[in-house]
Amino acid sequence: TQLKNNEEALEYLKKRGLKKEIIEEFQLGFAPDQWNSLTEFLFKKGYSLRELLLSGLVLSKKEISEINNNSQFYKEAKINDFYDRFRSRIMFPIENSRGEIVGFTGRIFQGLNPLKTIKDVEKVGKYVNSPQTLIFDKSKVLYGFSHSKDFIFKSQEAYIVEGQMDFLMAYQEGINNIVATSGTSLTSYHLSFLKKYASTLVLGFDMDEAGQKAIEKVINMAFKDNFQLKVLDLGQEKDLADFLLKEKDYHKVLSHVEGIMDFY
Repeated sequence: TQLKNNEEALEYLKKRGLKKEIIEEFQLGFAPDQWNSLTEFLFKKGYSLRELLLSGLVLSKKEISEINNNSQFYKEAKINDFYDRFRSRIMFPIENSRGEIVGFTGRIFQGLNPLKTIKDVEKVGKYVNSPQTLIFDKSKVLYGFSHSKDFIFKSQEAYIVEGQMDFLMAYQEGINNIVATSGTSLTSYHLSFLKKYASTLVLGFDMDEAGQKAIEKVINMAFKDNFQLKVLDLGQEKDLADFLLKEKDYHKVLSHVEGIMDFY
């Protein structure tokens, strides 16, 4: 509802190339620029303050050493002592392998003129993820997997990218055997999980220095699991989402995939 009512946020997603259908399928949303909009909404729905804190969606103004056991804290707590973790952000729900929402990523958004300087972005973080909770561990979850797992199993090949926008643009344009990491590098757990569905990995990381190092790290781990490896090398293009916004033909993406030895 919040996203549908925010024309500027919708316009931003449209400019990034996302269509209405993909926005709805992946349940993208918007967190308004208010301190306790979600806190009050969930509290009125009947959730306790303890549950709100444990979800990672709400933060406390007071320091608590043990949320689970500090009963005195909850006896004295008032709703005004809490505030929303996500504010003025475009929201990307993160699902587990069964399609259940377990966390969120929020991208900073302030109208069609985003934060003016890099320093402004760094102060608040361009992207903010849910913290680790009882049901969410970013080192064990791959964004989009519940939608793409059948395509990955059928093709025995998985594209791996960094971030939701790369995933969404690729999935929208026909590259359905794809997953994305969310706020973490690819882990050995991710690889062991993917091994059940695919024999080949296509690494679609950014081609900057950080991306190169990430590729090298994954190669060392993936060979231990006997994966076949390929690399999506877009050259000077910023990332896969920008490439597809310009090209609009996923076959051109395939032409940039090469074997790991050819890449080196």
